[in-house]
Formats: sequence, C-alpha cells, structure tokens
Amino acid sequence: MTKSSLHGSKKLKKRTGFSLIVVLIISLIGLALVGATLQFTVSAGGSGRVANASGTRYTLLQAAVEEGKGVLMSAMDNVDPIPRHPNADANPEPPISELGGLLIDTDLGGPALGVVRRETLSPSALHRAGIWDTSGEGGVLTVSIYDMQYDPDVIDVPSMPAEDFSILPPSIMLDPASWRKDGDTILADEEDEVGVGLLNTGVYLIRAELLVGGRRTILDTAVFQSNNM
Repeated sequence: MTKSSLHGSKKLKKRTGFSLIVVLIISLIGLALVGATLQFTVSAGGSGRVANASGTRYTLLQAAVEEGKGVLMSAMDNVDPIPRHPNADANPEPPISELGGLLIDTDLGGPALGVVRRETLSPSALHRAGIWDTSGEGGVLTVSIYDMQYDPDVIDVPSMPAEDFSILPPSIMLDPASWRKDGDTILADEEDEVGVGLLNTGVYLIRAELLVGGRRTILDTAVFQSNNM
C-alpha cells in the first residue's frame, strides 16, 4: 500500500467516525425534542382537563346558589320578621363561637335551620356531572344561607375553629338605630334620604359548597333581599 493510499484510508476513517458522532448528536437532540413535545402535549392536556373540571364545579355550584336564592325569596314572603341568625335581637348579643351561629334561624326545608340542601353525591352522579372523583367515595353538596348583619365584636375568635373563621361571612350592618321612618323612606335626619325600605331588608350570604375527595370548593354570593315586594 502506498503512502498516499494509507493517508486516504485514515482520512476516510476519520470522516466516518466524525459522521457517526454527528448522527448520534442529532439523534439525541431529536429524541429530546420529541420528549419535550410529548411532555408539553401531556401537560397541556392535563391543564385542559383541570380547567374543564373547575368549570364544571363552578356550573354545579352556580346552579346551587340560584336554588338558594329562590328558597330565600320564598322565605322572605312567608316569614315575619325577616330571617335573622339566632339571638340577633338579643341585647347584649351572646358570643358566636362557630360558623353555624350565623345561619339564619329559619326552616328552609333542608336538614337543619338555615340549610337549603345537603346532598350526598355518588361517584356515578359526579361522573355524570363531569366532575372527577379520584377518591371513589363520592361527594357532598351543601347550600346554606348566612345572616351577614352581625356585629363583628360578638365573634369569639379564640373559641372559633380556625377552619370556620377562615370562611366566616363578612359583616354588613344595616343599623336602623339612628334612622326614623317616613312612609317607605328612611331618613337619617330631617332632610337626608338614605334609602327606601331598608328596615325590612336582609343581607345574606348564600353559600354553595362541594366536598369531593377532601377538596372543598365554595361559591359565595351576597344578596340584599327585601320582603316589601
């Protein structure tokens, strides 16, 4: 073999080795890109399913809130005075140490005063509603109505469970103590009109709560409701 032939053979081997390295690098990059694409697809699909599940929960809870509104309107037409929480008219009002102390003291046809509905949903019922139940234990849907006209000072914070305190309805006071009524108009003094019919108006929080697999989803809606309709 001549010197030139030997040199050419070594050159060919070097090129072949170089080509294999390039092919391996390109292949690895391609596999990485495919893996990233698959990961993105799976992640995107998972996010879509989560968003859809959240939307389905909201739809269910919104329908439950509307149910609560209808029951409240019916109660306002049939209860006099307007529904309030227990001891709302007491002077002084005793401390409230649990969330249930703000439920309206009115029978709404549910399992307890102030409760419109408390229903156990089977896994199949949740599935039909489009809600995932990975626990396989089903869930519970509750619709309750709370009185928002309460004095924050009566809340016994040290005695109230932290979980109750974290979802305590806000306080909105319609205090008629300094008002006088002139027909259907409430006057703060001789000249200033501050509202119409507020003496017969309640402020309520309608709460729909869905508990599935230890995960609680709550939808709250504040309602000013008068029985002067």
